[in-house]
Amino acid sequence: MASTFLTPEEVQAILRLPSVKRVYDLIHQHHLPARRIGRLYRIDQEEFESWTRGELLQPTGRLRVVR
Repeated sequence: MASTFLTPEEVQAILRLPSVKRVYDLIHQHHLPARRIGRLYRIDQEEFESWTRGELLQPTGRLRVVR
């Protein structure tokens, strides 16, 4: 099954953030799970949905599932 990815701009719109810079800040601080593809960042939609429900935690830069 192919994954669906979101752009930082799409995440900004979903979270209603004032600027896309805040999305990049969350990515760089390892709070928002993302993948870098070349020079671009992409956010896996399933991981993003889990993150918004509070199921994902990344305190050390690694993805962990909190149950």
